[in-house]
Amino acid sequence: MKEYKAGNLAGAREQQVECCKMFFTLEKHGHLVSVNKALLKIFKGLDFGPMRSPLPTVPEEESAKLREAFSAYV
Repeated sequence: MKEYKAGNLAGAREQQVECCKMFFTLEKHGHLVSVNKALLKIFKGLDFGPMRSPLPTVPEEESAKLREAFSAYV
């Protein structure tokens, strides 16, 4: 929004593309809420415990893939 409000449409488009890439990566790794919770644990050390049914908890092996996929965004 900052780029858009400043009139920098090219910059705003670039940031929008990066944002879309991030969301597509989120979708590849499971349920959005489950993945976000796993990312908070991976990158911020915030462990909120397992997901409540019916949402799945992200398995440990998938957490390693998440770390690799999202390391470019942090």
